[in-house]
Amino acid sequence: FTYTTIFRSWDLITKSKVMKGMTKDECRLSLGRPNDVRRIPTYGGLKEQWFYNTGSYLFFEDGILTDFRL
Repeated sequence: FTYTTIFRSWDLITKSKVMKGMTKDECRLSLGRPNDVRRIPTYGGLKEQWFYNTGSYLFFEDGILTDFRL
């Protein structure tokens, strides 16, 4: 990680936003706990889907955000 990446992540967290590449902890700090979590084991690792009552969802692969809709 570079200082710029960390600064950008914290800036997004304070605005309740996320970006691809963020960790699950960073996303939880930004958006709060999800209402539903689905874990999908795959040969390549663990995939996780987080769902919020607002209609937002986050997709993680091995603990890193790969896709989302807010």
